[in-house]
Amino acid sequence: MSLKACSPSLEKPYVLSKETEEQLLTFKNKDKFSKQSWDQRGLMPSPPNVIFQMNNSIHNTVDQILSSKQTLTENNIKKIIRLEMEKVKMLDTEEREFMGDVFFELSTILNINCQEEINDFMY
Repeated sequence: MSLKACSPSLEKPYVLSKETEEQLLTFKNKDKFSKQSWDQRGLMPSPPNVIFQMNNSIHNTVDQILSSKQTLTENNIKKIIRLEMEKVKMLDTEEREFMGDVFFELSTILNINCQEEINDFMY
């Protein structure tokens, strides 16, 4: 019987393609919380200061991902998303669900499964 040395597994770097960067910028600039978006959900829009916080959280997330692209891993991205979600945890249930859907859209652009983090945030 031989013993193998345990070596820590290094997480593979996450490489942002030019196309993904462009998609992130388009996503960031999109009006994610428009009156029409609230109407489609059957909800009255939240007050402007709350919508500002919601947009700010998404923008911060995208900015952090783009500025960290040299050192990104999938876990780093999940951490960035989780920390931003924590900053807006005080939102009411409908707003958190809306934010969860927007964070899910972001994770789809990045091709990363953040369902667990999003579910923890929403509920």
